[in-house]
Amino acid sequence: MIRLTRLDRREVVLNCDLIECLEASPDTTLRLVTGKHLVVRESVDEVVERIRAWRGAVLARAGAAAGSLPAPSVLAPLAAALAATETEEVAA
Repeated sequence: MIRLTRLDRREVVLNCDLIECLEASPDTTLRLVTGKHLVVRESVDEVVERIRAWRGAVLARAGAAAGSLPAPSVLAPLAAALAATETEEVAA
């Protein structure tokens, strides 16, 4: 979600996944996948930078969450030991 300012200075918070395209004509106009248009005070470059920052923050949080899990190379021996234990139980 990014914060933008309408021409009347009201703030709007927008899900940037809904943006289909941006135009500078001369005001910045966002065309959404819903077919609606939104005119904002920010420049096209500012909107693009806010989208990049938001996506970067999402990826950073996802990486931090993934970093808390053990690496697959650590899990492989555990999975093999578990499989061997299950096989022994079936044989007994």
